[in-house]
Amino acid sequence: MNGIFSTISSTFSRFEHSTYSKSSMLAISHALEDVVLNFELHADLFVSFQSFQFFLAEKQRYLKLERCCRKVFVFVRHIDRHQLAEFTNTVFVEIDPHSPLADEWSVIVNHPTHPIVLTTTERYDLRTSGGDDFRYFRGFLSFDPAVVKTAVHQVLLNLT
Repeated sequence: MNGIFSTISSTFSRFEHSTYSKSSMLAISHALEDVVLNFELHADLFVSFQSFQFFLAEKQRYLKLERCCRKVFVFVRHIDRHQLAEFTNTVFVEIDPHSPLADEWSVIVNHPTHPIVLTTTERYDLRTSGGDDFRYFRGFLSFDPAVVKTAVHQVLLNLT
């Protein structure tokens, strides 16, 4: 099974032809989530994190998102279910460390008129030492409904 990035990155987006730092990708993903919040898009939101600690750093943001969205799906490794009692509209899916999603970071907004997909894959060949802030990613961004549909299909394969 392929990950989201490898499945959709052959479609048009100049974004994936460059390499970005983690802070750049985080800023873009926050901007997309802000669109969902500010315009109160009643969408299905699919997000993946490479680590549960990264999700916990965003916990309050996702509590707001789950109140706005139709449904939120969070894909992450090493879930601590004790930390999730406040969530009522979010499905948490444990990612297998060998899954193609394990090295990706994605935000997918499945909305009929405002579809968005941001997905990234880590560039191990460009990885530098010095901590998490210095990891590099290839990114893909699209507002094409067909591309978003393909990305949603790919991520839903991990629900079964």
